[in-house]
Amino acid sequence: MSWYKSTLAQTPQQESYTDFIESTFVLRDAKGRKVPYKMEDYQKDFHSSSLLALPPSQWENRFVIKSRGVGCSVMCLIDYINYAFSGVFENVVFPITSYNQDAASELMRKARCLILDAEDNGYNFDADMHPTSIKSRQTGCVMLAKPGGSDESLRSYRAPAVLLDELNFYQRPAVVYDAGSNVVTEGGIIDCASTVVSFNDFFYKEYEKCKKQDLARVFELFLYNPLEFQPNTPLMEQPGEPIGHWFNIKDLEKRRLRDLHAFLREYQGQPVDEGIKFYPLPLIIQCTAEVNVNGPYRVMGMDVASIKDFAAIVEFTSVDGIWWNTFVDKQKLPYPELEEYARNLIQTRQPIRFNIDRTGVGEHLFQKLQKEFGSRVNGIHFGQRIDKQKVREFAATNLKILMQDGQVKLANDDDLIRHLNSWNATLTKVDDKTTGHGDLAVAAELALLPDDKIPREKTKKTFSGAFGMGRRFGKGTAKIGQKVVW
Repeated sequence: MSWYKSTLAQTPQQESYTDFIESTFVLRDAKGRKVPYKMEDYQKDFHSSSLLALPPSQWENRFVIKSRGVGCSVMCLIDYINYAFSGVFENVVFPITSYNQDAASELMRKARCLILDAEDNGYNFDADMHPTSIKSRQTGCVMLAKPGGSDESLRSYRAPAVLLDELNFYQRPAVVYDAGSNVVTEGGIIDCASTVVSFNDFFYKEYEKCKKQDLARVFELFLYNPLEFQPNTPLMEQPGEPIGHWFNIKDLEKRRLRDLHAFLREYQGQPVDEGIKFYPLPLIIQCTAEVNVNGPYRVMGMDVASIKDFAAIVEFTSVDGIWWNTFVDKQKLPYPELEEYARNLIQTRQPIRFNIDRTGVGEHLFQKLQKEFGSRVNGIHFGQRIDKQKVREFAATNLKILMQDGQVKLANDDDLIRHLNSWNATLTKVDDKTTGHGDLAVAAELALLPDDKIPREKTKKTFSGAFGMGRRFGKGTAKIGQKVVW
């Protein structure tokens, strides 16, 4: 059961379309197992608002404010696969955008899997599939991955639909949204979907405008019914059911207890007041202690300076299951001196792990230090992701959990305390830039990043298909040939 109950009566066209989807497409659960696509009401309502379920006179933009895990990206991809292969459209490029190239490519990977699983389920396509594009050989239509930053390129396309996935996390969401409007100038649908962060973000403001002025079909897909949800009540005791049966409520309850504001933002669509601190001062003070320990198990983090910032270095030493903050420093040095400083630091303090911010000017420093000190030096790029979270978000949440669990003891260092307490709840701004940009907090987060979660460069592998898997990697084809028109 789901708290979301549809109040829409489906037309024969809508019913035919959703029935086709249920009989054709197969989903995957968290363990990669195939499961039938038996739609919840919200999924049926969403598909019923697509291009192929409505006459052109009823096409409207779809604006989705959502919880993590509701499968909105997959719902969109299923619709776009149908647009490209149905035969209703010919020689159209459908842009599939996300906040960066990797995220857009991941959407295309999911689309390829949906097509291949549908083929295994007995439906035939005729698809030419590449890492960043999928083309129907029969209709000439293409699904094309586009990073969210390429708004000028996006303006050159004309299509009846464009997907702006996770719009809130684009660098320039308003500009990309405007470019999407150019794509559908001849009539069509812009699909915007995202979780929220702040009341002041473009996505949330646009959502409120669309809802109040009836400018789009607005879908509010939250974990629990927002009219009944009680933030301070355990999830197992909430009135009503979650939106989908697949959510692990016990795990989500742990997240609610760890960080209520983050939970409300990511699962209930409630933006955060930017005045709230990610590291509240009482929590920081609770973790401060007289640090007088020594041990061989040291880890260090370094946030590399730009021209105006300080380079920040923080060290922790593990003793009896507690991470003691045994070293804090910040330097403002030109690059040659900074490289020598970091080299001397590693040689003197001998950390078993030295995690360095390799974004921007840090890339060269990382390459030099890793060449000299080997695998103990890890370069962390903030464009990477860990367990589907941005690196910074994952690292900060990890440090905060350790602090809440009493596993971190911080030195009573004024700058470190100030830097930790300067970050707002969304980790997007600091309120005091006079002593840096919160760099010591970032260095502390990098230092305590778990070793098994550090993103490392992977060796590329080639799959020949000898074990029946080759078609799921890189370029592939799915032999098919059925034209469908609703």
